Amino acid sequence: MKDFNEYMIVWFQDFVSDHENDSEWVKSLAEQLGYEHDDEETPLEYLQTMDDVDFIYTSLFGGNSCVLVDDLPSTEDFAVKMLADTAADLGLSKYDFTGAFLADMTEHIEGYNTPLGFFKDLNYGGCASGLIGMFIYNPDCKKFYINHIDSMEDFKENWENMIGGPVRNTKSLPHYTFMCWFCYEEVGYEIGRSLFPNVF
Repeated sequence: MKDFNEYMIVWFQDFVSDHENDSEWVKSLAEQLGYEHDDEETPLEYLQTMDDVDFIYTSLFGGNSCVLVDDLPSTEDFAVKMLADTAADLGLSKYDFTGAFLADMTEHIEGYNTPLGFFKDLNYGGCASGLIGMFIYNPDCKKFYINHIDSMEDFKENWENMIGGPVRNTKSLPHYTFMCWFCYEEVGYEIGRSLFPNVF
């Protein structure tokens, strides 16, 4: 299972490797990422040795990204694949609500310079803060819960078995709202902990 740093480096090196025979593409990307002509290092070598994950991500996908090269995925496409890969590694893909959660998380991540910003905000305030628009209103939670009731209850039961005790609705929320908040937050926390183990 890869954390964010590992995932980003592997993805970037594969991305460069796929185009290493296109000298103009390599030169363009290297220059956009700060390469200055140096007899001791070619543009390809410059890209192959890059390991500043935050710089790579913010340059390619962050809010102020301005890199333009062929085949570069959108921030949405990159983020949704990263989240889906992580969720699959964690065994979360078996729940039928996971896809909707990952799509929503992706929309949020697009508004941050790095994905860590979103997971920090989710960890700090959770759904109660109003951060997660799809679950602000009780009717929206009720509809979502009804559509995914079996899977959400399975998730809760598995979580209780893992921690060895019941999960309690301490805020006296409607059960459907409690379940939506609980499932979204725990899926988000699991993914955040996996991607950023040194932060959470």
